[in-house]
Amino acid sequence: MPFDGTLEGFALTDIVQIICVGKLTGIASVSSENQTMKLVFKEGRVVHANALPNQRLGARLVEGGYITQEQLNEALILQKECRRHVPLASLLVENGTVDKDLLEAETIRHIRDVFDSILAWDHGRCTFKPNGVPDRLTVLEDGLGTEELLLGSIISRDDKDQSEGYEELYDEETEEELLAFIP
Repeated sequence: MPFDGTLEGFALTDIVQIICVGKLTGIASVSSENQTMKLVFKEGRVVHANALPNQRLGARLVEGGYITQEQLNEALILQKECRRHVPLASLLVENGTVDKDLLEAETIRHIRDVFDSILAWDHGRCTFKPNGVPDRLTVLEDGLGTEELLLGSIISRDDKDQSEGYEELYDEETEEELLAFIP
């Protein structure tokens, strides 16, 4: 079931739930302004996410100190030399640069971050192209359930809203006013 529409006409949460309930396999591309992010679904579960270059998994692993920039560059060169597309994550595990468990944990965080970013967009375009997803594209064999991602995103957004609201309510001037009431 291919899909192509605007985020103004359909809430992304509705689209994701359709993919989940239908246990669809394919790639959802979401674009807004100059950004495009992708979620790869396998039987209704998210198994891979692709974001802007500075938000990609490789950059995240370097930033977290798990690999060096040199190791990332070497893996990217190796990736380009492959006859068929091999995900960077697979190469990093295969050559022993990163432990599979660590990579899975970081992939989960990465998928959640991409998902949260996409849900924050209120305009743009979403396309879903059903197709087989090669196993080499999946670091997470079972993937993440969309219910879990949606709930996590709502909780994350709520926590952020509450902390931002607290910062607005709390400043040094307010603290002095409050302390004036304490005997």
